[in-house]
Amino acid sequence: MSIIIVIPARYDSKRLPGKVLLKETGKTVLEHTWDQTNKNTHRLIATDDRRIWHECQRFLSFWPVAVAAVMTSKKHPTGTDRVAEAVRNLPYDLVVNVQADEPEIDPASIDKLIAEMEQTGAEMGTLGATKIPANNLGQVKVAVDDAGFASYFTRSQVDGTEKIKILKHIGVYAYRHETLMRIADMEQTLGETMHSLEQLRALNNGIKIRVVEVPESHQGIDTREDYDAFVKRWGEKHA
Repeated sequence: MSIIIVIPARYDSKRLPGKVLLKETGKTVLEHTWDQTNKNTHRLIATDDRRIWHECQRFLSFWPVAVAAVMTSKKHPTGTDRVAEAVRNLPYDLVVNVQADEPEIDPASIDKLIAEMEQTGAEMGTLGATKIPANNLGQVKVAVDDAGFASYFTRSQVDGTEKIKILKHIGVYAYRHETLMRIADMEQTLGETMHSLEQLRALNNGIKIRVVEVPESHQGIDTREDYDAFVKRWGEKHA
């Protein structure tokens, strides 16, 4: 199976504009995320912003790759749509979408998701962590049915008394190439736009999402507080 990892990167984040270019560790958030992806898999960064493009040219110059970044349209409402444009005419069977604000994503988790997609033949997959913070309001969670597929995604507070398994959602997706093209060609759904959860377009249209369970994950970078906590952890690890 031919596989490509794509990192969609945009500048205009609502809660922390320019977050992928923050560089208080000596590396940008985007470069940290790139470093965490599998170096033995084809990789690509897809962006619509020249500032990010120039940052890609800076750090990707150290990697032995012919083309590792592409410019895409500014009109895409989600990372899924950006990834779809980047790979639409590329001959890959499986496309893995790693969001650019996941500088501490565990490479082993990505590998586990890929292995699950290869073994099960699922159309689409994502990751869920077993450890959910006690104060989880606003954190995206995924409810998983007995067959291992997503039932729904929520930002509501959960307390562990739910009858269905609920995991902390991690911003990584894997799609069959043809499934990704179908999703990108669909209209955005009401649930997707109301909750700002791009995966709901697939779920609302009957595409099953396989959930691969991993032990834990660090918070992606959504706010300045998230970034400051990441910088602190990185400094302690590299002291």
